Amino acid sequence: MKIAIFTDTYPPDVNGVSAHVKNLKDGLIQRGHDVLIITTGTHKRKQFIKDGILKCPSITFKRFYNYGIANPISYGRLNSIKKFNPDIIHIHTEFSIGFSGAMISKILKKPLVYTLHTIWDEYIHYIAPKPLIPIVTKTSLKYARFIANKAAEVIGPSERVKTFFKKYDIKKDVTIISNCVDTALFDNSNLDKDRLQNLKSLYNPKDDMTTIVFCGRIGKEKNIETLVNFFGSEFSVEDKVQLLIIGDGPYRDLIENLIKTLKMESIIKCIGVIPNKDIVYYYTISDMYITASLSENHSISMIEAMVCGLPVVHIFDVENQGQVIENVNGFIFTSSKEMYDIIKFYQNKTPKEKKNFKKSIKNYSKHFDILTLSDKIIEVYKRQIEKAL
Repeated sequence: MKIAIFTDTYPPDVNGVSAHVKNLKDGLIQRGHDVLIITTGTHKRKQFIKDGILKCPSITFKRFYNYGIANPISYGRLNSIKKFNPDIIHIHTEFSIGFSGAMISKILKKPLVYTLHTIWDEYIHYIAPKPLIPIVTKTSLKYARFIANKAAEVIGPSERVKTFFKKYDIKKDVTIISNCVDTALFDNSNLDKDRLQNLKSLYNPKDDMTTIVFCGRIGKEKNIETLVNFFGSEFSVEDKVQLLIIGDGPYRDLIENLIKTLKMESIIKCIGVIPNKDIVYYYTISDMYITASLSENHSISMIEAMVCGLPVVHIFDVENQGQVIENVNGFIFTSSKEMYDIIKFYQNKTPKEKKNFKKSIKNYSKHFDILTLSDKIIEVYKRQIEKAL
């Protein structure tokens, strides 16, 4: 098959959608398919194609993940897609590039598949000033309904997408296909030992600290403020527990100030942005992964941590039930006390028990590899191409 994939974000951008699309592309190519990525990322006046990626002139939307925004209408882009002659078009965005993909699918009479990664009513505050949030929310939901109804099939990484559609009366079935990661990239069995030891010496010099890690955008939707408050209310230096927060974002100053206010600087550390290829080292020196986010579809960072063998400590989220299974790949908490008890419970396990649990989690995470994802999506493509004949 020849597949045209439209996305507003793609590596070197660092975010979940970018990683997902790259993994999907790699999996499709491994299965012998021809893929063209259409994305933003050039400030030049003309588009260009290199290494199977069509880069469109765009501006950067700094308020939201530094996503690029391109003109949705481009005859040059249309001609490039015509020349590629895709069998199917797959959009991963609702913004300009996604709209372009939807219109081109109609012009070329090619089936359209749409993956909804982001529940937009939880992110409107990045796009609109506070007084305009109600009207922008209403408009964006009409637009989401328009895009969904244009698609032959909609894919979502979790049940949250179905709930979102039901809440806003978007009458479209959703095929649930879990996110994935490049498991080879997070294979920590053959890391540079000197580099690993240097990192351990920096964050755990006495080798007696239980290290909990979170990785992601430091924004309102990630609920990191709750994590910091929970740690502040439950842990002291004597517990020998620390929280490493990897990432950056508009709430970083707020989080760092909160840490100072709670006098938790020795327990909670904001690390900043780490290149994706290096995150595996931070996961490897850590004991557990934690998140209090209630906005995720299916956290890619969480999956990456599991591939490294980390149990996930996840706040209860009714829309993501089943992603973390008690004592299989992690634990669920609903309060600061439950979070504390879980971490202390794991901390008190014997080294052998921890080793066996990590091994079990690594085995569990094998079904999140990129070929599993691509094979499921290939079935969607085949189904819609056959229907269009």
